[in-house]
Amino acid sequence: MKKLKIFAYGSLMFEESLKKTAPCATILSPAKLHGFVRVFNFPSPYRMSEIDGTPCSVLNIDKSDLNHEICGILFEMSESSFTEMFAREQGYELVQIEVQDFHEPNTRYRAYTFRALHYEAHDYQHGSQKQQEYLNWCLEGAKKYGEQFYKNFLETTHIGNKTLAQLHEQKKIEL
Repeated sequence: MKKLKIFAYGSLMFEESLKKTAPCATILSPAKLHGFVRVFNFPSPYRMSEIDGTPCSVLNIDKSDLNHEICGILFEMSESSFTEMFAREQGYELVQIEVQDFHEPNTRYRAYTFRALHYEAHDYQHGSQKQQEYLNWCLEGAKKYGEQFYKNFLETTHIGNKTLAQLHEQKKIEL
């Protein structure tokens, strides 16, 4: 059975969330993706804000210069489990990438990631419990991989033109 390596940069980093969709997935290692920024700008097809019923914003990646890097996790799953994963990741496209091992910079992997390419950008839903729940899953996933990884997550994840680290410092977001 063919296995695929997937780079996860959002809620799939939270193992409980990953295992709900892909129980047989195996986490291989934390990793870095160069040339992209992580942004809250994709409208979730199934996570709606309790405030006004509009979609919560979930994470996506946008191309940037090669100096930018985001951390995430590399996991492996069988091709046969992909039906459930594609159902969960509605609106995203599977794109091939190369990632670098977070701890061993000379180790690189060919992998895939989910990236939304055709959508109307959607704002982060400040004050929404459903939005905060999604953010919390991402934060919990990032915390598991250590302080350096978590710091990278806060400094490379954007809401609008500010990072989570900047918004937290300005007391505009709860971490």
